[in-house]
Amino acid sequence: MELPPLPEQVRTEPDTQTVAAAVQTFDQAAVTAESVEDYKEHIRQLKREYRKTKKAEKRARQNAAVVKSKPRIGLTVFISILSTLLCMALICALLLYFPTKESSLFATLLKKYNASNTGYSRTQPSGTHVGDDEIAPGSQITINVDGEGNTTVAYAKAVPSVVAIMTVQVSGAAWENPTETGLSQGAGVVVSEDGEILTNFHVIDSIVDRSTGAIGKNYKVYVYFDSSLVEPYEVVSLLGYDEDFDLALIKVDRTGLTPIEFADSDKLSIGEKVIAIGSPGGIEFMNSVCDGVISGLKRSIVSSSSDIVLYDMIQMTAPINPGNSGGAVVNSEGKLVGISVIKVVAENYENMSFAISSNTASRIIDSFRKYGKYVKPVLGVTIDTRYDWKAAKDNNWSQGAYVEDVSAGSSADEAGVKKQDIICAIEGIEVLDFATLRTELLKFAPGDTITLRVYRPSDDKFYDLKVTLKAS
Repeated sequence: MELPPLPEQVRTEPDTQTVAAAVQTFDQAAVTAESVEDYKEHIRQLKREYRKTKKAEKRARQNAAVVKSKPRIGLTVFISILSTLLCMALICALLLYFPTKESSLFATLLKKYNASNTGYSRTQPSGTHVGDDEIAPGSQITINVDGEGNTTVAYAKAVPSVVAIMTVQVSGAAWENPTETGLSQGAGVVVSEDGEILTNFHVIDSIVDRSTGAIGKNYKVYVYFDSSLVEPYEVVSLLGYDEDFDLALIKVDRTGLTPIEFADSDKLSIGEKVIAIGSPGGIEFMNSVCDGVISGLKRSIVSSSSDIVLYDMIQMTAPINPGNSGGAVVNSEGKLVGISVIKVVAENYENMSFAISSNTASRIIDSFRKYGKYVKPVLGVTIDTRYDWKAAKDNNWSQGAYVEDVSAGSSADEAGVKKQDIICAIEGIEVLDFATLRTELLKFAPGDTITLRVYRPSDDKFYDLKVTLKAS
């Protein structure tokens, strides 16, 4: 049996009352319907048509709103753009032409901007890139340091002068391909254009023949100038070394290198920022960089590997690791202030690293070149290191370095220094103990004449003595 047709209002513009009436009609018809399923399907069809109608009405309302608002939005945007352009044109005119182009506010601001952003000047066409700029290796650059400085620029300037070093042992028969076994790795600093490299002595210690002062037979030292680790240069000579200062000067057969620029380490300040460049963990990490601050000056520390006391050390927080030895410690201008040498390795200790000062290194390099070793100035006295500020206070004596003995015929003996004298000053610089006496003394060379101020407890008097230093 067929159901009665839907009312016309239900099919076109159904509303709530119409739907209710239709449902009532279908309920009555359903009693006589042959199939309940046909009845249900008509209900579902009615609901679908109702939802479609509502969606169509909603879209029509939205389209009408958009069409109505478009002219108003377009006019607003146009007015905003026009106002902005007029304001910009007025500002530019004032900056450029008032009072003149040359003295305008715009010209003044431009000059200040250029001055404040001149980080360096280039003298060569190629080099290390810093952002979009380029710093030529070894170029004389001027760096404006503000606050903590620019680590990136300092690194770019110094890194062409830092190398990686590896020692090897050569074995095998002469007619066979030799076998090279790596022994030690470290870093070094270029100090001359023609191939001189400064490093720590302990980096090459195991291959040095003490009897000849040269690199031992069946050993080699390689220097790497590029972090790609290709084309290493073999060290051709050992120009000098000193175990007490843990420094060595080696040479490769290469010219055109970029020597590092030295800073005056006597002018360093606690808290000053520094960066260390080296090969921590091995040459595969060549030219790694870490930063920190100077946390102490004129430190004395005992080397665990040699039991030698290292004096006048720079203490820093820049962390160094095996492989950093011999590498550069530079300031915010990329200038050398120290040579990485040692760190404290113990539980509960962190970031206590030490470096040999650049002034000490410079003096030793000059001696290596001149004598093939470090020729030290000596006084010829033995100092009792137990004498300190407490002993001075208890005895009402002057603080300084207590002379336990004087060698006959020494510089001190000839100048009139006596046993039990207390050295209080060198050339007007106060001496507090053996460490400061040694530091100040080593600033001079054999043959120099200096003035020592000594306190003599036996007659409670001070004396100024002229001393001509002899060589060690």
